[in-house]
Amino acid sequence: MPEKRTEAVPRKTQAVQQEAEPQPRSVRVVLMALMITMLLAMLDNMIVGPAMPTIVGDLGGMEHLSWVVTAYTLATAASTPIWGKLGDMYGR
Repeated sequence: MPEKRTEAVPRKTQAVQQEAEPQPRSVRVVLMALMITMLLAMLDNMIVGPAMPTIVGDLGGMEHLSWVVTAYTLATAASTPIWGKLGDMYGR
């Protein structure tokens, strides 16, 4: 009786691999969105700088300078998970 040979790789797998490759346009869109996000995060962290002399003057001296930056960073870090959860709940 003649033996039948089967393919080692099913044809479905090849089709799935072709569909899984990202399209060049979608890669560019995702990369651009990430770049804009990083720019906004950088600008957000730099916003304290111009207001620093006024804030330190209102607090009463240069010894409070580090506390202003620390408080802003802590507030940003504490609120990030909240905004992420809200985005997961309402953004999808």
